[in-house]
Amino acid sequence: MVAVGLIAAGCASAGAPGPVSSAPAGPPIAQPGDGYLMYYADATGVRIRSTGSVIDSVLIAGATDIEAKPSPDRSAVAVSYRQGNSTSLVLIDAVSGAVSTVHSAPGRGSYTFVWARGSDALGAAYRPTVGSGSGAVLIADRAGKVRNVGCTASNRFIAWRSGGQIVVGDGTNIYAVDARDCRTLATLPMSGKSHITYSPDGDRIFFKRANSLFIAEYNGADAQQIAAPRSRAENMRWSPDSRKIAFEIQSPRYSNVTHVAVYDYATGQAAFNSEERPLGVPQDNNPCWSPDGTRISIDRTYSRTGEAGDYVQKQKVIVRVPGNDEDVVVEELIRGTVPDERDSCSWVDDRHIALVLADGPRILNVNTKVAYRMPSDARLLYVRVEN
Repeated sequence: MVAVGLIAAGCASAGAPGPVSSAPAGPPIAQPGDGYLMYYADATGVRIRSTGSVIDSVLIAGATDIEAKPSPDRSAVAVSYRQGNSTSLVLIDAVSGAVSTVHSAPGRGSYTFVWARGSDALGAAYRPTVGSGSGAVLIADRAGKVRNVGCTASNRFIAWRSGGQIVVGDGTNIYAVDARDCRTLATLPMSGKSHITYSPDGDRIFFKRANSLFIAEYNGADAQQIAAPRSRAENMRWSPDSRKIAFEIQSPRYSNVTHVAVYDYATGQAAFNSEERPLGVPQDNNPCWSPDGTRISIDRTYSRTGEAGDYVQKQKVIVRVPGNDEDVVVEELIRGTVPDERDSCSWVDDRHIALVLADGPRILNVNTKVAYRMPSDARLLYVRVEN
């Protein structure tokens, strides 16, 4: 990695809502590698698949607009979805498969939800998007107890902070509030800012303003520019320890080429590796931190021209941070559209990543390079390694 001057200047109900299918198991699952428990979405709804017990069945039938986030210990997963004329947020116990409702509302709406760092609590907010209705900010625990925080104006749950604080928003401002009664403790105006993202510990934020990337305290104080507009910073992600930010930047040497930079809060420096490789100048995108914060996965592509026409050579690369040791863990040649993974953070645990290849999703052991193949129309929501 080389240092670069990126700165221009210095109570829940038991059981699943809606019908739950007892569809028979799918065809036998016998592929090499680790054993996995998976929840995934397809045209039937939310499904559960286990390679150990050889099951594949529908858990929530008819679900659409599905989003999911696993708990920090991966023993549960929160899932939001639309089913018929209602929108719901549920918790699924990954061990038993039991489903409990956190919130459900008639009509169409959306949820923002965040697991508390190092605890079993889930913070969530409901926002109606079609028709009338009121929002809600909620905190749920794994025992099934749900509490309305009382934020009558806010309808977005953004982050957790220490000391009994949470961060919520109303689309105009972001507020750090007391989690007991929604008493406002600090206000961050959103005007002129985009991509506002809180660090995992809730102490800092990064945001973009006039195409420059800034880092600041949680309330917006002490803002410092860490990437200038010419860098075209995109796809920013905090490290698990809240001390670094990985993001894409425009190459200063090559047009239409992006590199992945890492900004270190302790040193105030950003660095990236721009070396040309034997295959040429790579296009690097989608940086994603490993759970232990020691590595980043990167989507790397090279443009190629062959006898049969143009194609893309695509790699998933694991890079150690700090440093520049690299390991190409999977590679494919693609003609036509390259699957876009920019919204996908691929790590399952420190040894496994989830991939979206041209022929569908897979789960890969990065040490053995053995992959488990999912159905081509599946969208993985949650994975846990069972052995």
